[in-house]
Amino acid sequence: MTKKRLTRSINEENFFITNAGEQIKDLKELAQNFATMHPDVFNHHVNEQRNDFATWVENIFKEKELATTLHLTHNAKDSQIAVLNHLVEKLY
Repeated sequence: MTKKRLTRSINEENFFITNAGEQIKDLKELAQNFATMHPDVFNHHVNEQRNDFATWVENIFKEKELATTLHLTHNAKDSQIAVLNHLVEKLY
């Protein structure tokens, strides 16, 4: 995977829209949003029934390994760390 693909633009219809109305356009923005995301927003998207972020990462970016890791996270901080680690690993 190239650096360009990690931060590539996606079509607006594929943006992730949180239940608070935040638009997330790529993996970098996902990591940034985890840093400031209210726990209620995170828990709406990640709970025992689903992990919307992991699903989005797998379906839109085709990053199965990152999606699997995100399925194992239970809070925004751990999710942010997973995304940042993934981005760093892909660059080096």
